[in-house]
Amino acid sequence: TNWYNKYKGQGLVIIGIHSPEFDFEKELANVQKSVQQHKINYPVGLDNNFTTWRNFSNHYWPAHYLLDKNGKVVYTHFGEGDYAITENNIRFLLGLNQPVDNIQQPVARFVYITPETYLGYSRIGEFFSPEEISRNKPANYTYPPDLSVNAWALSGSWQINAEQIISQQAKARIKLHFNAQQVYAVIGGTTQPTNIQVWLDGVPQPAVSISGHNLYKLLDLPNLSNGVLELETAVPGLEFYTFTFGGE
Repeated sequence: TNWYNKYKGQGLVIIGIHSPEFDFEKELANVQKSVQQHKINYPVGLDNNFTTWRNFSNHYWPAHYLLDKNGKVVYTHFGEGDYAITENNIRFLLGLNQPVDNIQQPVARFVYITPETYLGYSRIGEFFSPEEISRNKPANYTYPPDLSVNAWALSGSWQINAEQIISQQAKARIKLHFNAQQVYAVIGGTTQPTNIQVWLDGVPQPAVSISGHNLYKLLDLPNLSNGVLELETAVPGLEFYTFTFGGE
């Protein structure tokens, strides 16, 4: 949005393509609400059949493709980060020769961040509750004695579906051992605002207000950290789809 507002008068055209990862993201009303919420003023296409995704042989959320005036793809970037580099490529294509800042050669380093963690059984991974998964029906789960890094577990009554888990009671809990600086989750299932209680290594954190399907920030730490996140639902019916992570 910032790039569009900054360069639309100088020839930049942006077309967003929304390729839904979960069923609720296929609903036009949900997409329209998100576009309004994030104040996106450029066109956004809803690609429920992944036609554009396949035409570009894409495999990433998000992906940036810069096309020149002849329609040729001249620059791509997959995932988050490298924003100054992408902006300078936009400026070059628009004939604006002054870069936004001096981009130094990056220093090679390895930073391990917990990968995206899907909670539905179709892509479930590192699920450590000792009970066998009961697909598409409520069941009681418990925490294991310990959680290894990237592992997660449930406590209380939950229903595990193909693409999400649904709390079946108030005070149902999720525990996750992560390595990251920011922790996010895709959560929905309620139209009335409700709070989720949050703990980090057993220490209470600010509660997160949930209202409708969205990506919610659960933790934003000063540095990359290894810790155990625990969440507690206030009401039954909350849907959790995935945890995602950010870092340095």
